[in-house]
Amino acid sequence: MSLDGRKGLRQDVPTRWNSTFLMLESAVYYRRAFCHLELIDSNFKNCPSVLEWEKVDSIRTFLACFYHATCDFSGTKYPIANLYFPAVFMIYVTLKQHKESGDEYKRLMANRMLSKFEKYWSEFSIVLAIAVILDPRFKLHFIDFCYKKLYGESSSREFLLVHAKLFSLFMEYNGMSPITSSNIAVEKPEFDKFERDDVGIQKTQMELYLDEPRLDRNAKLDILAFWKEMNFVILM
Repeated sequence: MSLDGRKGLRQDVPTRWNSTFLMLESAVYYRRAFCHLELIDSNFKNCPSVLEWEKVDSIRTFLACFYHATCDFSGTKYPIANLYFPAVFMIYVTLKQHKESGDEYKRLMANRMLSKFEKYWSEFSIVLAIAVILDPRFKLHFIDFCYKKLYGESSSREFLLVHAKLFSLFMEYNGMSPITSSNIAVEKPEFDKFERDDVGIQKTQMELYLDEPRLDRNAKLDILAFWKEMNFVILM
């Protein structure tokens, strides 16, 4: 059937993440070979029917986002904190979509998964969102987009909660950091008062960061190096 025989079939292993997806992925790849074998070998009695193949392919597609998220999270040669929210967002969207599936087996599966998923989402989504806000390719724009997709009309409340937590965390961190400023002697007391009043309305470093244009979405970025450089510029 002109298929790459080196790819091989995979078996489901209950103790291995994504093994079900990998099993279905390999089976779908060799579908034509299985169907051909059914035609030429009368002893091959267990070839899936057309409807079963469609079910296999549907579940494979459903599980794909979990597989890709696991691969991203398992990386050891790059920072991954900023990758969590986009991947987990895709999982949430996928579960919500399949919760309304016309296929009963998939709808029941998605509902069971969603009930467990939402427990962890409620506990950790904010800290994951803050991590991706600190990625200059995403910032608050991505959170706004995701929450509108997930919550619809209720997205503003969720978005403002993240916004408040972000600045609360920033102020806490900023308060713990040493303040570096140069004290310039000014002769006129009126200017001293003006300067003190003006400081109160100056934008914070976080606001300045958020106001800057986002980097290209597909830009290759060492995010740790980016923030090291940012920190150096701020201290200067």
